[in-house]
Amino acid sequence: MDTQIFPARHGADPDAWQDFIKPLRRLFKGRSLPDQQLCDAYGHALLRGDAPMDELLDWMQTAGMAETRPLFRQALEQGIDALPDAPEPLKKFFAEIERKPEWLDEAQLLRGAEVYAMLGGDAFYAARDFVLMGGYLSSSINEVLYRAGGLDRGANRRIAETADWYYAMTEPGAMSRFGKGFTSTIHVRFVHALVRRNIASKPDWNVSKDGLPVNQTDMVGTWLGGSIAAFIGALLLGRLVVSYADLKAVMHLFKYSHWLMGVEEEFLTDDPRKAAYMLANLVLMQPGPTEVCLKMAQALAEQPMQIEYTRLAQLRRRWKRHRHLSRNRYFLEKKGMQRLGLPNVLPWYPMLTTPPKALYYAVRRFLLPGQRAALAARGRAEQKLLLDEVYGTQQREINPEAVGAAS
Repeated sequence: MDTQIFPARHGADPDAWQDFIKPLRRLFKGRSLPDQQLCDAYGHALLRGDAPMDELLDWMQTAGMAETRPLFRQALEQGIDALPDAPEPLKKFFAEIERKPEWLDEAQLLRGAEVYAMLGGDAFYAARDFVLMGGYLSSSINEVLYRAGGLDRGANRRIAETADWYYAMTEPGAMSRFGKGFTSTIHVRFVHALVRRNIASKPDWNVSKDGLPVNQTDMVGTWLGGSIAAFIGALLLGRLVVSYADLKAVMHLFKYSHWLMGVEEEFLTDDPRKAAYMLANLVLMQPGPTEVCLKMAQALAEQPMQIEYTRLAQLRRRWKRHRHLSRNRYFLEKKGMQRLGLPNVLPWYPMLTTPPKALYYAVRRFLLPGQRAALAARGRAEQKLLLDEVYGTQQREINPEAVGAAS
C-alpha cells in the first residue's frame, strides 16, 4: 500500500492494533485484513470534509453569519417553506437532507429504536467504556476534539450531551423531518463544519500530516464505533436481547442518522458483518495515542467524580469510577490500559455480572413470549436514569453552538 499519497497519519502505526484485531480475524476468514482497496479509500477520505454543508457554510460566512444563522435555524426547525424568499443555497441544502434515500425503510427505523431501547444501560456503558475510551488509543479525531475544547468543557458535560443526542435519535419517530433526532443531528453537522473550518484555518494545523479536521474517515470511525462496536459491546456485557435481524434494524437507524450527519454513502451500511469488517480495517490504519489522548482518557476515567449525588456522594462516586475502570479493563485489556496510563484494575465487575445477565436476558428475550415491549420499556428507563445522572443539575440541553464556539 503506497501511503505516500495520503496524510502521514494514515497507517502510521501498523503494529499497534494487531492484538486488538486478532479476535476479529476469525470472523473474516478468507478476507484480507487490511483490505487495500478499502484502506486506500479511507486514506483519500482523510482529505474530504462534508461537501454539502461546507458549501452552505461558505455562503453563510460570505453573506454574514449574523444574518444567515437565524435563517438556517428557522429552516431547520420550521421547514424551508417558512422562509418565503429563502436563499438558493439554503433551498439546495434542505432539499438534499429532506430527500429520503431510496434505501430508507421507515419500519426498520421504528424497529431500530425499539432494539436500541432493549439494549438499555449497557448501550451507554459499551459506548463509554469500550468505544470512547478505546478511541483514545488513537490520536486521530482526538486532536480535533481537544482543540475544540473537549477537555476544558469537561468529560461529564460531553458525555451528557452525546448521550442526550443518542437518546433523542432513538425515540420512536425521532428521525421524522421535525423530530428531535433529525433536527439535532443536522445541528451537530453544522457545528462539525464550523469546527472543521476554524481548526483548518489555524497556522499550526498540518493537513499533510493529519488530513482535514472532522474529515470523512474520522466521521466513519465515529459512526462505526457508535453503532456496530457499541452494539457488540452491549452484547458482551450480557445484554443478549437482539437477534441478527434486530441488529440489522438498529444498524439501519444509525445508517440513516449518519447519512444525515454527512457521512458519504459509500461508507454506510446496515449489514453488521460488513460494518465490522469496515471497522477492523479502519482501526488498522489509525495512529497511536499522543499526550492529548492520555489527558482525555484520564479525564474520562475521573468523570464519575463529577457526578452529583445527594447522599453518600464520595463513596458512590468512587464505586462508580471503579466499575467503569473495570469495564475499561474488560474491553481494552491490560495493554490498552497501560498505553492510556490508566490504573490496571481487574475486570472483576463485568466478569461477575455478565454471565447471570446473559442468562437472564437470553431467557426473557428468546424463551418467554411477548417480552420485547417490556424489555424496551425497562431498557429505556435505564437509559433515562443514566442521562439524568450525568446531567445532574446542569441545564438539560444539547448546546452545539458552545461546541463550535470552543474551537
